[in-house]
Amino acid sequence: MVHEGRAWSFLATMSANILIKDSDFIGAGVIGFSIQQSKNITVDGVMQADVTKRELNLGGGNKFVDKEGCFSICAYNGPEVCPDISIKNSIAAGCPYAGFVVPGHTCGKSATQQVFRNNVAHSSEGSGAIIFPDSSNEQLECYEGSYFSAYKCGQAGIASMFVNKRMNMT
Repeated sequence: MVHEGRAWSFLATMSANILIKDSDFIGAGVIGFSIQQSKNITVDGVMQADVTKRELNLGGGNKFVDKEGCFSICAYNGPEVCPDISIKNSIAAGCPYAGFVVPGHTCGKSATQQVFRNNVAHSSEGSGAIIFPDSSNEQLECYEGSYFSAYKCGQAGIASMFVNKRMNMT
């Protein structure tokens, strides 16, 4: 268990071959659990809760979106630099922007995909999950999010705002 940090609870950047299993991360600043520019990482049975907002005032109508979330997976540099990342059986609670900011998977693969599976977000100020496509031509045609639940979220259970031809949620 990691408890009451002032910064991120967990950060893997330019890392490989990591398993994080059955762990709790409670209290963090801005981002709770972050994986960026890494490969072959499995997160299984992790709870990230109580992430606080960044004190940031850009003023003047700036359209900057801060990806404050309990889980931020490959959201800063794109999922194409994060092969073989798996987030499953995990919980996000008490998150400012989103419980999970995560890549989706290729359409039609919901039964076998392990990218983002059996996760739950609840009691968040923002969305339960923001699921985005990777930059492959395949996911520009269609990407999918599956096996996810959200409740008691201040905004959408699942949000999408990305350019592609089709998005499926199953």
